[in-house]
Amino acid sequence: MPEKLQSSFWAQFAESKFGPNKKLIVSDSGDKVRITKMTIIIKKENIAPLIKDLQRKYDVYAPVRKGDLYLFEEIKGKKKIELDYSTTILPPKNIFFPTRHTLMNFNKNRVKIPKFRRRILLFGIHPYDAQALLILDGIFTDDPHYSERRKNSIIVTVNDKRTPNAFYTELDHNYNRATDLFLEDTGDFYIATPKTKFGREILNSKFFEERKINTNNKASGKSGSKLLNLGGIKSSIEKGADRKIWAEIAEKCLGCGICSYVCPVCHCFDIEDKINLDKVSGCRCRIHDSCMLYEFSLILGRINFREKLQDRIHNWYHHKFVRAPLERGVVDCVGCGRCITFCPAGIDIKGILNRLQSGTG
Repeated sequence: MPEKLQSSFWAQFAESKFGPNKKLIVSDSGDKVRITKMTIIIKKENIAPLIKDLQRKYDVYAPVRKGDLYLFEEIKGKKKIELDYSTTILPPKNIFFPTRHTLMNFNKNRVKIPKFRRRILLFGIHPYDAQALLILDGIFTDDPHYSERRKNSIIVTVNDKRTPNAFYTELDHNYNRATDLFLEDTGDFYIATPKTKFGREILNSKFFEERKINTNNKASGKSGSKLLNLGGIKSSIEKGADRKIWAEIAEKCLGCGICSYVCPVCHCFDIEDKINLDKVSGCRCRIHDSCMLYEFSLILGRINFREKLQDRIHNWYHHKFVRAPLERGVVDCVGCGRCITFCPAGIDIKGILNRLQSGTG
Protein backbone atom coordinates (compact mmCIF):
# COMPACT_ATOMS: atom_id res chain seq x y z
CA MET A 1 0.00 0.00 0.00
CA PRO A 2 1.45 3.40 -0.88
CA GLU A 3 2.47 5.63 2.00
CA LYS A 4 0.44 8.64 0.86
CA LEU A 5 -3.16 8.23 -0.09
CA GLN A 6 -5.32 10.92 -1.58
CA SER A 7 -8.52 8.88 -1.48
CA SER A 8 -9.36 5.14 -1.32
CA PHE A 9 -10.58 3.11 1.61
CA TRP A 10 -8.07 4.21 4.26
CA ALA A 11 -8.47 7.91 3.51
CA GLN A 12 -12.25 7.55 3.81
CA PHE A 13 -11.84 5.50 6.97
CA ALA A 14 -9.56 8.06 8.60
CA GLU A 15 -11.86 10.94 7.75
CA SER A 16 -14.92 9.15 9.11
CA LYS A 17 -13.00 8.14 12.23
CA PHE A 18 -11.18 11.35 13.02
CA GLY A 19 -12.86 14.04 10.92
CA PRO A 20 -11.46 16.04 8.00
CA ASN A 21 -7.79 17.02 8.29
CA LYS A 22 -5.51 19.19 6.25
CA LYS A 23 -2.82 16.49 5.97
CA LEU A 24 -3.15 12.74 6.13
CA ILE A 25 -0.48 10.01 5.85
CA VAL A 26 -1.42 6.35 6.17
CA SER A 27 1.06 3.44 6.35
CA ASP A 28 0.27 -0.27 6.57
CA SER A 29 2.58 -2.59 8.52
CA GLY A 30 0.82 -5.90 8.81
CA ASP A 31 -1.79 -5.99 11.58
CA LYS A 32 -1.50 -2.28 12.45
CA VAL A 33 -2.49 0.83 10.59
CA ARG A 34 -0.56 3.97 11.56
CA ILE A 35 -2.34 7.22 10.80
CA THR A 36 -0.34 10.42 11.00
CA LYS A 37 -2.45 13.52 10.75
CA MET A 38 -2.56 17.14 11.65
CA THR A 39 -4.67 17.40 14.77
CA ILE A 40 -5.98 20.49 16.50
CA ILE A 41 -4.80 20.76 20.10
CA ILE A 42 -4.70 23.27 22.91
CA LYS A 43 -1.99 23.37 25.56
CA LYS A 44 -3.18 23.30 29.15
CA GLU A 45 -1.55 26.63 29.93
CA ASN A 46 -3.69 28.19 27.21
CA ILE A 47 -7.02 27.18 28.75
CA ALA A 48 -7.18 30.20 31.09
CA PRO A 49 -6.46 32.78 28.35
CA LEU A 50 -8.95 30.98 26.07
CA ILE A 51 -11.64 31.33 28.75
CA LYS A 52 -10.83 35.03 29.13
CA ASP A 53 -11.14 35.46 25.38
CA LEU A 54 -14.49 33.61 25.28
CA GLN A 55 -15.88 35.81 28.05
CA ARG A 56 -16.05 38.70 25.61
CA LYS A 57 -18.94 36.95 23.82
CA TYR A 58 -20.38 34.50 26.35
CA ASP A 59 -21.29 33.99 29.98
CA VAL A 60 -18.82 31.18 30.67
CA TYR A 61 -19.60 28.51 33.27
CA ALA A 62 -17.01 25.91 34.27
CA PRO A 63 -16.09 23.61 37.18
CA VAL A 64 -14.33 25.29 40.13
CA ARG A 65 -13.09 23.87 43.39
CA LYS A 66 -14.80 24.66 46.71
CA GLY A 67 -12.88 22.95 49.49
CA ASP A 68 -13.06 19.23 48.74
CA LEU A 69 -15.96 19.62 46.31
CA TYR A 70 -16.45 20.91 42.77
CA LEU A 71 -19.21 23.18 41.48
CA PHE A 72 -20.19 24.73 38.16
CA GLU A 73 -20.00 28.51 38.49
CA GLU A 74 -19.87 31.49 36.20
CA ILE A 75 -16.23 32.37 35.69
CA LYS A 76 -15.53 35.91 36.79
CA GLY A 77 -12.42 37.68 38.02
CA LYS A 78 -9.65 35.34 39.12
CA LYS A 79 -11.70 32.18 39.53
CA LYS A 80 -9.61 29.16 38.55
CA ILE A 81 -11.32 26.44 36.55
CA GLU A 82 -10.59 22.78 37.30
CA LEU A 83 -10.91 20.50 34.28
CA ASP A 84 -9.27 17.52 36.01
CA TYR A 85 -12.13 17.05 38.47
CA SER A 86 -13.95 13.99 39.74
CA THR A 87 -17.58 15.12 39.75
CA THR A 88 -19.58 18.16 40.79
CA ILE A 89 -21.99 18.03 43.70
CA LEU A 90 -24.68 19.71 41.59
CA PRO A 91 -25.16 19.04 37.87
CA PRO A 92 -24.95 21.65 35.08
CA LYS A 93 -28.72 21.38 34.57
CA ASN A 94 -29.01 24.07 37.27
CA ILE A 95 -27.60 26.63 34.83
CA PHE A 96 -30.55 26.12 32.47
CA PHE A 97 -33.10 24.90 35.03
CA PRO A 98 -32.16 26.89 38.16
CA THR A 99 -32.93 25.75 41.69
CA ARG A 100 -35.09 28.87 42.02
CA HIS A 101 -36.08 30.84 38.96
CA THR A 102 -38.32 33.91 38.69
CA LEU A 103 -40.84 33.28 35.93
CA MET A 104 -42.37 36.75 36.16
CA ASN A 105 -42.65 39.86 38.32
CA PHE A 106 -45.99 41.61 38.71
CA ASN A 107 -47.22 44.96 40.02
CA LYS A 108 -50.98 45.53 39.94
CA ASN A 109 -51.93 44.84 36.32
CA ARG A 110 -48.39 44.97 34.93
CA VAL A 111 -46.40 41.81 34.33
CA LYS A 112 -42.71 41.68 33.47
CA ILE A 113 -40.96 38.49 32.34
CA PRO A 114 -37.20 38.53 33.00
CA LYS A 115 -35.20 38.48 29.78
CA PHE A 116 -32.15 36.36 29.26
CA ARG A 117 -28.93 38.30 28.70
CA ARG A 118 -26.15 36.64 26.73
CA ARG A 119 -25.30 33.25 25.31
CA ILE A 120 -24.07 30.65 27.77
CA LEU A 121 -20.91 28.67 27.16
CA LEU A 122 -20.64 25.65 29.43
CA PHE A 123 -16.96 24.66 29.47
CA GLY A 124 -15.53 21.39 30.75
CA ILE A 125 -18.56 19.24 31.56
CA HIS A 126 -18.30 15.48 31.31
CA PRO A 127 -20.03 13.73 28.38
CA TYR A 128 -22.67 12.09 30.59
CA ASP A 129 -23.79 15.55 31.78
CA ALA A 130 -24.04 16.66 28.15
CA GLN A 131 -26.27 13.65 27.49
CA ALA A 132 -28.43 14.69 30.45
CA LEU A 133 -28.96 18.11 28.89
CA LEU A 134 -30.04 16.42 25.68
CA ILE A 135 -32.65 14.46 27.65
CA LEU A 136 -33.86 17.65 29.36
CA ASP A 137 -34.18 19.30 25.93
CA GLY A 138 -36.81 16.70 25.08
CA ILE A 139 -38.62 17.25 28.38
CA PHE A 140 -38.68 21.07 28.25
CA THR A 141 -39.39 21.37 24.52
CA ASP A 142 -42.26 23.81 25.01
CA ASP A 143 -40.85 25.60 28.07
CA PRO A 144 -39.73 29.10 27.04
CA HIS A 145 -37.79 29.74 30.26
CA TYR A 146 -35.58 26.69 29.75
CA SER A 147 -35.42 26.95 25.96
CA GLU A 148 -34.37 30.61 25.97
CA ARG A 149 -31.25 29.72 27.92
CA ARG A 150 -30.54 26.41 26.26
CA LYS A 151 -31.02 27.27 22.58
CA ASN A 152 -28.27 29.89 22.73
CA SER A 153 -25.81 27.73 24.65
CA ILE A 154 -22.54 26.14 23.58
CA ILE A 155 -21.29 22.97 25.25
CA VAL A 156 -17.60 22.04 25.55
CA THR A 157 -17.02 18.60 27.07
CA VAL A 158 -13.86 17.05 28.48
CA ASN A 159 -13.24 13.34 28.89
CA ASP A 160 -13.90 11.89 32.34
CA LYS A 161 -11.11 9.95 34.03
CA ARG A 162 -12.10 9.55 37.67
CA THR A 163 -15.80 10.02 38.40
CA PRO A 164 -16.61 7.98 41.54
CA ASN A 165 -19.43 5.41 41.36
CA ALA A 166 -20.12 6.20 37.71
CA PHE A 167 -21.66 3.52 35.50
CA TYR A 168 -22.34 5.48 32.29
CA THR A 169 -20.42 2.94 30.22
CA GLU A 170 -23.15 0.42 31.09
CA LEU A 171 -25.93 2.52 29.59
CA ASP A 172 -26.56 2.66 25.86
CA HIS A 173 -26.27 6.44 25.42
CA ASN A 174 -24.29 8.28 22.77
CA TYR A 175 -22.42 10.54 25.18
CA ASN A 176 -20.73 12.67 22.50
CA ARG A 177 -23.92 13.54 20.65
CA ALA A 178 -24.80 16.54 22.80
CA THR A 179 -21.53 18.46 22.63
CA ASP A 180 -20.25 21.21 20.34
CA LEU A 181 -16.56 20.65 21.10
CA PHE A 182 -14.88 17.66 22.76
CA LEU A 183 -11.54 18.00 24.56
CA GLU A 184 -9.52 14.84 25.21
CA ASP A 185 -6.88 15.12 27.92
CA THR A 186 -3.58 13.60 26.80
CA GLY A 187 -1.37 14.89 29.60
CA ASP A 188 0.22 18.19 28.50
CA PHE A 189 -2.50 19.22 26.09
CA TYR A 190 -6.05 18.52 24.94
CA ILE A 191 -7.00 17.15 21.53
CA ALA A 192 -9.89 19.28 20.28
CA THR A 193 -12.61 17.62 18.18
CA PRO A 194 -15.46 19.84 16.94
CA LYS A 195 -18.90 18.25 16.67
CA THR A 196 -20.90 21.24 15.37
CA LYS A 197 -20.38 24.52 13.57
CA PHE A 198 -20.28 26.26 16.96
CA GLY A 199 -17.42 24.01 18.00
CA ARG A 200 -15.56 24.82 14.80
CA GLU A 201 -16.02 28.53 15.48
CA ILE A 202 -14.28 28.17 18.85
CA LEU A 203 -11.33 26.49 17.12
CA ASN A 204 -10.70 29.76 15.25
CA SER A 205 -9.18 31.11 18.46
CA LYS A 206 -5.43 31.78 18.36
CA PHE A 207 -4.94 29.50 21.38
CA PHE A 208 -5.50 26.34 19.32
CA GLU A 209 -2.74 24.93 17.12
CA GLU A 210 -2.07 22.01 14.80
CA ARG A 211 0.18 19.11 15.72
CA LYS A 212 1.04 15.72 14.22
CA ILE A 213 -0.56 12.89 16.16
CA ASN A 214 0.21 9.19 15.61
CA THR A 215 -2.75 6.90 16.21
CA ASN A 216 -2.54 3.10 16.25
CA ASN A 217 -5.95 1.71 15.33
CA LYS A 218 -6.71 -1.93 15.91
CA ALA A 219 -10.35 -2.27 16.76
CA SER A 220 -13.59 -0.37 17.00
CA GLY A 221 -12.64 1.54 20.16
CA LYS A 222 -15.68 0.40 22.15
CA SER A 223 -15.32 0.37 25.93
CA GLY A 224 -16.16 -3.31 26.27
CA SER A 225 -18.43 -2.67 29.28
CA LYS A 226 -21.44 -4.92 29.56
CA LEU A 227 -24.66 -2.94 29.17
CA LEU A 228 -27.35 -3.07 31.83
CA ASN A 229 -30.36 -5.19 30.91
CA LEU A 230 -32.93 -2.38 30.84
CA GLY A 231 -35.66 -4.80 29.78
CA GLY A 232 -35.08 -6.90 32.88
CA ILE A 233 -35.01 -3.78 35.07
CA LYS A 234 -38.29 -2.59 33.56
CA SER A 235 -39.97 -5.96 34.11
CA SER A 236 -38.94 -6.06 37.78
CA ILE A 237 -40.12 -2.51 38.46
CA GLU A 238 -43.48 -3.16 36.77
CA LYS A 239 -44.22 -5.91 39.29
CA GLY A 240 -45.24 -3.20 41.73
CA ALA A 241 -44.22 -1.31 44.85
CA ASP A 242 -45.00 -4.13 47.29
CA ARG A 243 -41.90 -6.12 46.32
CA LYS A 244 -39.32 -6.94 49.00
CA ILE A 245 -36.59 -4.81 47.43
CA TRP A 246 -38.53 -1.55 47.88
CA ALA A 247 -39.22 -2.30 51.54
CA GLU A 248 -35.52 -2.97 52.09
CA ILE A 249 -34.51 0.32 50.48
CA ALA A 250 -37.14 2.19 52.53
CA GLU A 251 -35.65 0.80 55.74
CA LYS A 252 -32.37 2.54 54.87
CA CYS A 253 -33.59 5.62 52.97
CA LEU A 254 -34.01 8.96 54.80
CA GLY A 255 -36.51 10.31 52.26
CA CYS A 256 -34.46 13.51 52.00
CA GLY A 257 -34.59 13.86 48.19
CA ILE A 258 -30.86 14.43 47.73
CA CYS A 259 -30.80 11.79 44.97
CA SER A 260 -33.20 14.00 42.99
CA TYR A 261 -31.44 17.29 43.66
CA VAL A 262 -28.02 16.02 42.54
CA CYS A 263 -29.41 14.11 39.54
CA PRO A 264 -28.66 15.80 36.18
CA VAL A 265 -31.97 14.58 34.73
CA CYS A 266 -34.56 14.82 37.57
CA HIS A 267 -36.84 17.76 36.78
CA CYS A 268 -39.70 17.87 39.29
CA PHE A 269 -40.63 21.40 40.31
CA ASP A 270 -43.17 23.44 42.23
CA ILE A 271 -44.60 26.92 41.53
CA GLU A 272 -44.53 29.54 44.27
CA ASP A 273 -46.24 32.95 44.26
CA LYS A 274 -44.68 35.51 46.59
CA ILE A 275 -46.70 38.63 47.47
CA ASN A 276 -44.90 41.70 48.81
CA LEU A 277 -46.10 43.66 51.85
CA ASP A 278 -47.83 46.21 49.58
CA LYS A 279 -50.19 43.36 48.54
CA VAL A 280 -50.13 44.41 44.88
CA SER A 281 -46.66 43.34 43.73
CA GLY A 282 -44.63 40.17 43.84
CA CYS A 283 -43.26 37.38 41.73
CA ARG A 284 -43.97 33.86 40.54
CA CYS A 285 -41.05 31.45 40.97
CA ARG A 286 -40.29 27.92 39.87
CA ILE A 287 -38.35 25.89 42.45
CA HIS A 288 -36.86 22.42 42.37
CA ASP A 289 -38.87 19.69 44.06
CA SER A 290 -38.49 15.95 44.59
CA CYS A 291 -40.99 13.11 44.30
CA MET A 292 -39.10 11.47 47.18
CA LEU A 293 -40.51 14.04 49.61
CA TYR A 294 -43.72 13.34 51.54
CA GLU A 295 -45.27 16.69 50.60
CA PHE A 296 -44.78 16.15 46.86
CA SER A 297 -47.96 14.09 46.38
CA LEU A 298 -49.91 15.67 49.22
CA ILE A 299 -53.18 17.31 48.13
CA LEU A 300 -56.07 19.20 49.72
CA GLY A 301 -57.59 17.33 52.66
CA ARG A 302 -54.19 15.90 53.68
CA ILE A 303 -54.64 13.10 51.16
CA ASN A 304 -51.36 11.61 49.94
CA PHE A 305 -51.21 9.29 46.94
CA ARG A 306 -47.80 8.00 48.02
CA GLU A 307 -47.84 8.26 51.77
CA LYS A 308 -45.38 5.41 52.30
CA LEU A 309 -41.70 6.02 51.53
CA GLN A 310 -41.61 2.59 49.88
CA ASP A 311 -44.14 3.80 47.29
CA ARG A 312 -42.17 7.00 46.61
CA ILE A 313 -38.95 5.07 46.08
CA HIS A 314 -40.65 2.71 43.64
CA ASN A 315 -42.15 5.69 41.80
CA TRP A 316 -38.68 7.28 41.43
CA TYR A 317 -37.30 4.16 39.73
CA HIS A 318 -40.49 3.65 37.72
CA HIS A 319 -40.31 7.14 36.27
CA LYS A 320 -36.65 6.78 35.26
CA PHE A 321 -36.63 3.25 33.89
CA VAL A 322 -40.24 2.55 32.81
CA ARG A 323 -42.21 5.72 32.14
CA ALA A 324 -39.41 7.77 30.54
CA PRO A 325 -38.51 5.12 27.91
CA LEU A 326 -42.20 4.69 27.04
CA GLU A 327 -42.73 8.45 26.64
CA ARG A 328 -39.43 9.57 25.14
CA GLY A 329 -37.52 6.44 24.16
CA VAL A 330 -34.67 6.91 26.66
CA VAL A 331 -34.14 6.25 30.37
CA ASP A 332 -33.89 9.25 32.69
CA CYS A 333 -30.46 8.19 33.94
CA VAL A 334 -27.00 8.83 32.49
CA GLY A 335 -24.95 6.83 35.01
CA CYS A 336 -23.14 9.80 36.56
CA GLY A 337 -23.14 8.17 40.02
CA ARG A 338 -23.98 11.35 41.98
CA CYS A 339 -26.99 9.69 43.66
CA ILE A 340 -24.57 7.10 45.08
CA THR A 341 -21.72 9.48 45.97
CA PHE A 342 -23.86 12.02 47.83
CA CYS A 343 -26.53 9.78 49.39
CA PRO A 344 -26.25 10.27 53.20
CA ALA A 345 -27.67 6.77 53.75
CA GLY A 346 -25.15 5.11 51.42
CA ILE A 347 -27.77 3.64 49.05
CA ASP A 348 -26.21 2.19 45.89
CA ILE A 349 -28.47 2.62 42.86
CA LYS A 350 -26.10 0.57 40.72
CA GLY A 351 -26.39 -2.37 43.11
CA ILE A 352 -30.18 -1.99 43.07
CA LEU A 353 -30.24 -1.98 39.26
CA ASN A 354 -28.13 -5.15 39.25
CA ARG A 355 -30.70 -6.85 41.49
CA LEU A 356 -33.58 -5.62 39.38
CA GLN A 357 -32.10 -6.82 36.10
CA SER A 358 -31.47 -10.27 37.57
CA GLY A 359 -34.97 -10.45 39.01
CA THR A 360 -33.76 -11.04 42.57
CA GLY A 361 -35.44 -7.95 44.03
